[in-house]
Amino acid sequence: SFEQANFDVKSVGGEVKADRVQIMKGIKGGVINLTGEGHSTGLIKTFVQGRGLRLEDSAIMSALGLAISGTVDFDMDMSGPVLAPDTDFRGHLSKTLIGDQEAEDSTFKMKFFRNSLDVNGEFLGKAIQTSFIYPYGDDTPFALKLTTKDWNFAPAFAAIVGTISRKDYEGHLTASVDLKSPTGGFWNSSGTVRAENLSLLHGPVYLKSTAPISILMKNGQMQVDKFDLAGDNAFLKVSESAKPTSKVDLQFNGKLDLTLLGLLTPFFEDMRGIGSFAFNLKSNHNSTDLLGSAYIEKAYLKFFDFIHPFEDVRIDMLFNQKKVLLNTVKADFAGGRISSTGNLEFKGFKNTPLNLSGQFENVSLNLPEKVKTNGSGIFSLTGSWFPFTFKGTYDVKDGLITKDVAGDGSETSSVRRDQFLPQLLVKEQFVPLLLDLDINFTRGIVVKNELIDGKIMGQLSVKGTPTKPALIGQLTLEKDSKITVKDSQFDVTSASVQFTDPKEMNPQLYIVARTHVQEYDVNLLIQGKGNDPKLNFTSSPALSERDIISLLALGTTDQQQANPAIQANTANTAAAQQTANLNSSGPFKNNAISKEIKEKTGFDVQFAPGADESGLTQKIIIRKQFSGKLSVAASQSMGSRRESDAEVRYRLNNHLSSILSWENSDNLDTLDKTANTNNQEQNQFGLDLEYKFEFK
Repeated sequence: SFEQANFDVKSVGGEVKADRVQIMKGIKGGVINLTGEGHSTGLIKTFVQGRGLRLEDSAIMSALGLAISGTVDFDMDMSGPVLAPDTDFRGHLSKTLIGDQEAEDSTFKMKFFRNSLDVNGEFLGKAIQTSFIYPYGDDTPFALKLTTKDWNFAPAFAAIVGTISRKDYEGHLTASVDLKSPTGGFWNSSGTVRAENLSLLHGPVYLKSTAPISILMKNGQMQVDKFDLAGDNAFLKVSESAKPTSKVDLQFNGKLDLTLLGLLTPFFEDMRGIGSFAFNLKSNHNSTDLLGSAYIEKAYLKFFDFIHPFEDVRIDMLFNQKKVLLNTVKADFAGGRISSTGNLEFKGFKNTPLNLSGQFENVSLNLPEKVKTNGSGIFSLTGSWFPFTFKGTYDVKDGLITKDVAGDGSETSSVRRDQFLPQLLVKEQFVPLLLDLDINFTRGIVVKNELIDGKIMGQLSVKGTPTKPALIGQLTLEKDSKITVKDSQFDVTSASVQFTDPKEMNPQLYIVARTHVQEYDVNLLIQGKGNDPKLNFTSSPALSERDIISLLALGTTDQQQANPAIQANTANTAAAQQTANLNSSGPFKNNAISKEIKEKTGFDVQFAPGADESGLTQKIIIRKQFSGKLSVAASQSMGSRRESDAEVRYRLNNHLSSILSWENSDNLDTLDKTANTNNQEQNQFGLDLEYKFEFK
């Protein structure tokens, strides 16, 4: 499509003259100019010039999805009958990128005649030189001359189907083709195809010709004189059938390291193993037949952004030009075993129906992250093109969930998009698989995270991509489970966790729990979303919600702190309760309060309950790091003996720091029966220099 067009065309008595026709594609998208004339006799003579056209903007390149870009300039002359003019097209391709690799310029000429197309060109500098005549019918001569000189063909394959992890492949081809025929086109041609050097390398793995490859053509009949490639524990041999029954009748036998085939597989991050194959290829002017078998063993396959690889993969298959029959597919997967059978059909471009079904046993999955499960199930892999759908039922035997109910904030909505991935496979990102799993937790699974310490049961559906799956379903907690809120551990009475929104992993919570602190029974109701739950506290005997929160967080109520006698009577009980809280199995202490304070102010706040000889003590500690050199810390203890301190630390260098400190103690004599309170305050200030070094 073009953004701007200008026409200056005149027509008088059937005579048409175009003084200026111009179409433009944006400011930097190139321009096409046309001048010429047309006559009432139906003859035309025009000149078309294009400058600065971007190859990647063409509809053809977009449809093919090739990762090739560059700038095209061309001149074109058209003359003759308006419906079938002779056309002379001269083009130049510069600033070429194949994948992410720069390539030399290309020049080419194309002449369109009524009966044939004549092409001459030098591509990628002089790496590829070609000259051919392509007839529109069988009664016109055919000719093909092609030479390549040490052409690295690997980037060209990568631009079609590869990824950035494939850019370290290296291919070399030095070859010549010389075929021609007076009539009948390619299928009646005679000549030679010769390759002095053909090789493909990936690190230490290679496959290369052992001698020059030589193929003869005689009236369309292909005869293979020599075609042998070899590598370390690998080979490929092509030979002519003993009694050929078609123009092309070849037998292929080989054994390859699958690493080399990674150049053609954009959906695998890593692929290794050994593949053996044998097949017969027959072809003539109106049909192509393929029949063979292959066996893959000791393979390792890993999808991009999918944590679990398939190991020790073994595949036994039969195939023809229309279908691949997968007799057996077995692999080690996530600590267990997977087996399946199925088929793959070839019906056209982006139309390759896959139908694979099987079972997996005793797998240990970590999907999504921090959700570890062990179990077995059945599955199917279906679809006509990427992304294929992985559907199944997974019965969980046991597991461990450490993921927070509202996520850990590490999920992202995007998958790395590789610049080598073709547009035919991706729009914004390449996704090889979509999940559609039903997961049954009928035996229960252990949960240990910021909120829950217990066991859940229920059923979930996992849908979406492996990198960001969506959860739908409901889970319940067993009654002996525990939750940690305000640094206090509660026993669960009833609880459910419902995942209802496929767009986020943020469940709806409904939890009823209770705990006992000192002489109080505290009840808790949690409702709302996992990332913003609403907490409602009640107690028996009745306390205000403020007093309940103080009791849970500090071990005292406002009334107890105001009355030292009450505080002394409850010291032992409160201290024991708080000590139990500190030693309980809740994994994130102080988190409910201090996390919110740090997010809003930047200060770290910690609560440290305990007891001394005078009764209950509670210490609040506040810290903040202002820079790599300056930090501040302060603490306040509350109880019969109150102590405060503060420290400002400035690091002068890696060994020397200056410290400004202040300490205060306040002794309350609560036993004075005369109602007089004796305050004994002590304040101390200090300035210190601290020198640190490492003993070796």
